[in-house]
Amino acid sequence: MQNPTTTDTRRAFLRNSGAALLAGYAFSNRTGLAQTVARPDAGRYQSVVLNTHEFSPGGVVQERIDLPKDWKVTTMSMVGMKNKPLTAQQILQKLRSPIGSKPIRDIAAGKRNAVITFDDMTRPTYFGPIAEQLINELNAAGIDDDHILFIGAVGSHTDMNPYGAMGKLGPTVYSRCTWETHNNLDNYIDVGKTGFNNKIEVNGYFRKADVRILMGSCRVHAGYVFGGGPKGVIPGIVSVNTIFFNHCVVGGISTRDRGGYESDERPLHKDAVIELFEKMGGPTNQPFTPYNRRLDALEAARLAGVDFSISEIHNGTQDTIDLCCGDVNESHLEACRIANELQIYDRPSPKAGEFNLIISNSYPTTQQSVGRFPAPGEGGVSIQVVQYPMTAQMHKLSQRASYDANGQWGFRSPGRAPNYRRIMLSQYAGKRETYGQGGIEIYPTWDKILPTLEQTFKSGANVCVYPYTGNVWDKVEPRAAGAPRSGGGGGE
Repeated sequence: MQNPTTTDTRRAFLRNSGAALLAGYAFSNRTGLAQTVARPDAGRYQSVVLNTHEFSPGGVVQERIDLPKDWKVTTMSMVGMKNKPLTAQQILQKLRSPIGSKPIRDIAAGKRNAVITFDDMTRPTYFGPIAEQLINELNAAGIDDDHILFIGAVGSHTDMNPYGAMGKLGPTVYSRCTWETHNNLDNYIDVGKTGFNNKIEVNGYFRKADVRILMGSCRVHAGYVFGGGPKGVIPGIVSVNTIFFNHCVVGGISTRDRGGYESDERPLHKDAVIELFEKMGGPTNQPFTPYNRRLDALEAARLAGVDFSISEIHNGTQDTIDLCCGDVNESHLEACRIANELQIYDRPSPKAGEFNLIISNSYPTTQQSVGRFPAPGEGGVSIQVVQYPMTAQMHKLSQRASYDANGQWGFRSPGRAPNYRRIMLSQYAGKRETYGQGGIEIYPTWDKILPTLEQTFKSGANVCVYPYTGNVWDKVEPRAAGAPRSGGGGGE
């Protein structure tokens, strides 16, 4: 395997690692690699090309979605797709011009070792170029590669595996430094309590390090308003008990002894309303309190001794288009402002029923789509493309609710039937991956779906395509004076 240069983007890394960009929709059941497929009658069909199969053995695939030519197709793109990826020199300049803290080289001067966390496989970040510049700066401060540890901040999600770690860090960094996955059941240290009375048990490797650095992606998150920043500590690298308290007691979204979700009547913490989020219209009312959860995480980050935080902003193809570094709070708030200008749709979001066929591609994320998209009209079809080997990763805090009093497995709950048809295009998904979304039909290839669509929409269809819903949303606008706050919830 060739190593990418320091200026490599995610796509360049995939090219160097042997990944092929192939158009098609037929896949080998044994290898997962795309096989080229003959295009249907060019006189009858048009094609939409979607990136799929991120972090898969075959690498990113440009998958062709064929639709009849007389169907009207609208694509919801991202403003930030117009921005060029940061160069290695631009990344280095960001690291050397932090917000609210000293540069990382100054922080690390005279220190023996460093720990760097990176977000898990449910986030679409590729840290290769950033991580390489970061460890070069640590080297310059006197900390060599053998004294640098990367930790996958998985929280309550699936543990990081070697393939995932290489996919996130890139082969150059992977070969230079040691990595580990966080264990929320062991190897943690009690560093005190937050103002919410949350006992903070943080990863032992992180706490014992001389230099403690967070790396994460900044994007909308219903439970914390925006991800990245202090969220790298809670839930990223703390014990399951600390995660539970933050999610379910501070956030009021669940209880330990009952698997369901119910409200917490505690009032909003007096210090929790952050001016930026207030202006952006973030949810603050009961039963969910994202402000409280973020403030709890921020206090935890201070207790854990975070020295430096990196919040990455990326486009729809995993390229880094901006970076905010420095203090875990100040740099993250600046990243939120930038993300809310770049990681947004380039046009107003359609209204429910405006289209009768919605195609949403969950790329570039391994969770279900973050982006919000409207329901099709009655009798329409909503298709979610989830071509990723791990598909949706179940939150471990939800698993206690997977078996109900009638002996039914919650993972296979029928859910509430909508007035439109729901289809998932996924070579990998099973019923567990459609948890909470009962009634979804799963097809491994597009050629199994196309005849159904042609039969359903004999007189034509109005189609809306979301090519990368995993990292784009409607811009969060300030509320009008006196307007009620909206509620929200969300997992990790």
